Amino acid sequence: MIEENSPRTIWQKSVISKWVANGAKGYTEICTGAGKSYIGVLAIQLCNQRHPDKKINIVVPSIMLADAWNDEKKGHIKLHDLKNVEVFVINTYVKSQHDCALLIIDEVQHAAGEKAKTFNKVIELTKFSWLLCLTATLEDNHKTFLHGYGVKLIEKFTAQQGVDAGWLSPYKVLCVPIELDAEDRDKYDKMHAEFNKHFATFKFDFNIAMKCVTDYNYRGTLANELGWSEQRINASVFNWNRNMRLRKEFLYHVESKINAAIVITKELRMQTILFGQSIAGADKIAESLGDECVEYHSKMTKTQAKLNLKKLRDGRTKVKYISSAKGLEEGFDLPNLQLGVTWSRTSKTLGAVQKLGRILRFHPGKIAYFIELYVPDTQDEKWLKSSLRNQKNVLYLKSIDQLYSIIENDKARIEDGTIDV
Repeated sequence: MIEENSPRTIWQKSVISKWVANGAKGYTEICTGAGKSYIGVLAIQLCNQRHPDKKINIVVPSIMLADAWNDEKKGHIKLHDLKNVEVFVINTYVKSQHDCALLIIDEVQHAAGEKAKTFNKVIELTKFSWLLCLTATLEDNHKTFLHGYGVKLIEKFTAQQGVDAGWLSPYKVLCVPIELDAEDRDKYDKMHAEFNKHFATFKFDFNIAMKCVTDYNYRGTLANELGWSEQRINASVFNWNRNMRLRKEFLYHVESKINAAIVITKELRMQTILFGQSIAGADKIAESLGDECVEYHSKMTKTQAKLNLKKLRDGRTKVKYISSAKGLEEGFDLPNLQLGVTWSRTSKTLGAVQKLGRILRFHPGKIAYFIELYVPDTQDEKWLKSSLRNQKNVLYLKSIDQLYSIIENDKARIEDGTIDV
């Protein structure tokens, strides 16, 4: 239920006022749980008032987010009696031309950036008067893309601001090192040495190496600089790229991290969401956690995925954990989720921020914990540090036991009133 005169609603209305003052065109970068969807609702209500017969298009990246708007019982359109609204999943939207008074792009990072070869057509394919883009966070290439279309920042609101305002639960990001066993360490070290042998060709510069992968002409230029034959430079590019993929896949499937995620989840017994990059790993976690855990990944049918989410949300079932592979980083909300665990990752800050947002919804008495499991002295540690740059409340721990100690200490402080949540 929205409180019309609450501090949050007053702030949300002020964001809309800023947006209107900017010609009703711009984007907001507002953390999950602070009410960015309701800012979209307010923009639609304003359009309904001023242009009651005009169409409003909402573009989202997934069916799950479309359902958040369209659901006949709990969707934003039904709850707020919004008119003339049509919601599109982005892959369908970019197949045709559109005309509307207001275009809302939810999770705009999917529609912006030079690398989004399909998604960046959204603005080009739509004739609109008003534009509102919503997101929790953007990377620099997304901002550059939007600024190129004259779409400027209207409001930025971080997770820490949400905590300070009392709209989000306080949180800690706890990074826990998980060592490889002797056999896996030997495999990794050999793989990494082979990668670096070929990486040296490109002066250990990732941008040069990737340009050689994608640009044949540039590859020829580098071959000339090195005095190499075309065959030799092609082999070096192939071997570097191949070894990079092998190393990545190895780190995505590290058994010791998967096992640690299972042990930690069983020990803490909080309502938990687990993130990884491997369906096989997500399967193993779900199987080990048994009937209390459901899965979510791309190989599931849409019906089964929806059913699993329903089981987690329904307090009458025994399900309290969900194991995800490359999914649920956005658009999934459950206030009493208290624990997030990442057991394999990429280097992207965007993904890390989105995953953290899944556990920050306010719930009385809750401190949210996001556990980042990583293999020290590997590329995995570099990915972790890259993904968490500029993140607040990050602690690097020495062991799983230290993790348990921190959480137990917080529980004791909540019980004796030292921490007020």
